[in-house]
Amino acid sequence: IFNDLSSTVIENIGTQAHLEETSAGTLITPTEQEWWILIEGEVTEDDRSLTTGQWGWRPFQSPKLANLQCQTNCQWIRFDRDTFETLRLKTPQLNYRLRTIQQQSPNLLS
Repeated sequence: IFNDLSSTVIENIGTQAHLEETSAGTLITPTEQEWWILIEGEVTEDDRSLTTGQWGWRPFQSPKLANLQCQTNCQWIRFDRDTFETLRLKTPQLNYRLRTIQQQSPNLLS
């Protein structure tokens, strides 16, 4: 999602990102106030095993709320919605990138 952005924008995103590590067996229930991105591990959502995905609030999409069961140790990037939205609105390159992804590849942000 963020790999085509300038180093300055990535640095700004990094100051807002929270790296979360969860153990196998942990239940995660994202809310509409946070954006959770699975970067490593495996979770179960509605009996489906997933190794990638995004939950909770998501830019330019409806929230994706679900109970997620960690099947392995997982790593996540978590953003606070209000903080990220402020950054997005103040950062044209980030705003453009997220809009472009949604228009060209809507499943990438699923």
